[in-house]
Amino acid sequence: WGTELNGVELIGADLRGVNLVGANLSGATLGDPLIPNSGANLSGSDLRGINLTGATLYRTNLAGSDLSRAILVGADLTGASMSGTNLTKADLSQAILDNTLMSGVIFADAVFRETKFNTVLLNGSDFHGANLDGAVLADKPAQSAANDTEEGTLLNQNSFSGVRYNADTVWPLGFKPPISAIEE
Repeated sequence: WGTELNGVELIGADLRGVNLVGANLSGATLGDPLIPNSGANLSGSDLRGINLTGATLYRTNLAGSDLSRAILVGADLTGASMSGTNLTKADLSQAILDNTLMSGVIFADAVFRETKFNTVLLNGSDFHGANLDGAVLADKPAQSAANDTEEGTLLNQNSFSGVRYNADTVWPLGFKPPISAIEE
C-alpha cells in the first residue's frame, strides 16, 4: 500500500492484473500520443485509491480495473479503454476524456468538476450520486437535418445511451440526460 512511483514512465508496459492499491503515480506517463500503441496495459488491475494526478494515460487499457477512490485530477485519458471499470468515489476533476471508451463504468459518487468530455462512449454507465457540476460536455447541441434536437445529443458525439442516474446526480448547468437514460 502506498508505493511511490510519481513521475515514472511506464509507456507500453504490460501490467495486467497488477496490485497498486494506494500507489502514487502522480505525473506518471503511461502512454505517449507520438508513439503508436504506447499505452500501458493495466486491465483487471487493483488500483483502489491510486493517485494519478496529472498523469498521461494516453491509450492506456484500464478495462475491468478497480479505480474506486482513485485521484485522477487533471489526468489525460485520451484514447483510454476503461469499459467495465469501477470508479466509485473517484475524483476526475479537470481530467481530459477524449475518445475514451467508458461503457458500463460505475461512476457512483464520482466527481467530474471541470472535466472535459469529447467523443466519450458512456453507454450503460452508472452515474448514481455523481457530481458533474462544471463538467464540459459540449459547446452546443447537435442539429439534425430536420433541425430536431434530442436532449443529450451533443455536438462532440458523447454517448450517454442507457446511463443510469438518480436524484442525487448533479448534471452540468443546462444539460439534460438523453431520453434513453434511466432515472432510478
